[in-house]
Amino acid sequence: MISSSEIETTHPNTLPTQNDHLVVLNAGSQLYIKLDGGNYPAWRIQFNALLIGYDLQGYIDGSTPCPSKPLNNAPNVINPAYTHWVQQDQLILHAIVSSVTATVVTHLGAVRTSKQAWDTLKTMYAGRSRVRIMALKQRISTFTKGTQSMASYLQGIKAISDELSIIDSPLDNTDLVIHTFNGLGAKYREISAVLRARETPIDFAELHEKLMDFETLMHHDEPSGTDPILATAHAASRRHHQISFDNNSSMVNQQPKKKVICQFCEKPRHTAKDLRTGRTLLRRPLKQDLYHLPTTPSTASSPHALTTSIQPISTWHHKLGHPATKIIKQLADNHHIPIKLPPSAECSSCQCVKSHKHPFSDHSLTSNRPLELIYADVWGNAPFRSLDGFLYYVVFVDHYSKYVWLYPMKNKLDVLSIFIQFKSLVEKYFNLPIITLFSDNGGEFMKLRSFLSHNGSLISHRLLTHLN
Repeated sequence: MISSSEIETTHPNTLPTQNDHLVVLNAGSQLYIKLDGGNYPAWRIQFNALLIGYDLQGYIDGSTPCPSKPLNNAPNVINPAYTHWVQQDQLILHAIVSSVTATVVTHLGAVRTSKQAWDTLKTMYAGRSRVRIMALKQRISTFTKGTQSMASYLQGIKAISDELSIIDSPLDNTDLVIHTFNGLGAKYREISAVLRARETPIDFAELHEKLMDFETLMHHDEPSGTDPILATAHAASRRHHQISFDNNSSMVNQQPKKKVICQFCEKPRHTAKDLRTGRTLLRRPLKQDLYHLPTTPSTASSPHALTTSIQPISTWHHKLGHPATKIIKQLADNHHIPIKLPPSAECSSCQCVKSHKHPFSDHSLTSNRPLELIYADVWGNAPFRSLDGFLYYVVFVDHYSKYVWLYPMKNKLDVLSIFIQFKSLVEKYFNLPIITLFSDNGGEFMKLRSFLSHNGSLISHRLLTHLN
């Protein structure tokens, strides 16, 4: 039984109204999460929502204090409001005790009110000590996905963030997203780079959705079942026995006697052999990841290492690292390698990488200060939309300083609004006006021309079709 001395009575005498009634909280059916020490944030949200729903939160936060026990006009009569408050408070205390595990309830043996029980649990599992804050921040900074599922990883990092919020040291959305990215492994490097490069910040809920979708896609792309057996002459390792080809192309089981390294993939326990004959391929000294051929041809009557079927020049061109045709011809002549030499050989990779641009010719355009000449051009549309829905971009180039400003756009008609924004930005930055604007005769610049003429602007708009 609770004595009046154990309850703080600061509220004035209040008689219960006809609508006052006791609310019984059923912990078994209304509170599905039992507090076990590690799930305090979830338990607190659940219990707090239940109390707010019944308008009983004042019992645990102190905003509904206990009325005085006796009435002012009748000291020997117990205040009905006091009796009602004690009964309701004990029902809330019972719900708290019923919603915690046996290991936690032992810490509530000395409490007498629901507020005491609430404050005790908050001190135990959500203390605001500097040590606890530092421990939680250290934990979230070192929390990694590892081998756990994406759902478990995101749930774990969000739980730490919720604990920090409860003790009044919350992480903002940007910090939470950065910690989430840092804990992902190398398999998620691509999607992390894409999401980090977004122009608009991503919140944790959207990040949760995209990472879960990405993990589902990764699992879908992984091959199921056992790896298919390749029809090659490579020796394969199966358990403790090695399957290899002998000189007669027959398969025998042997115990590995020494460590064998493949001369192509450099992986152990197998070697590359000719598919037809089963013989080991050419062996030569390896220097700086290259096999060096002899400088002089072999004097043997049948140099097996240097004989091969006639292959087109394109095959040797790709195998030897895209050398010039002159080098391949010299190699074929010096080492007697049969190569089919066509009149001309084209390689698209060489044309892209080894091409050289012509020097720029002089032109008459000159500028003596920033913003005197501004080039503008629109690119698009892209084959697919960006994460933020952009299909185009407009670029502005200052002829004098070579500064470049790039603005992504969802529609071509956004050129007018972007130019107004750009004009205000650069003129304020350089403290100079734009004199001349160059652009092509694209339709997206028509509204811009109208803006320049109707607003009394001093900017001259000139059209360019080609500039050498």
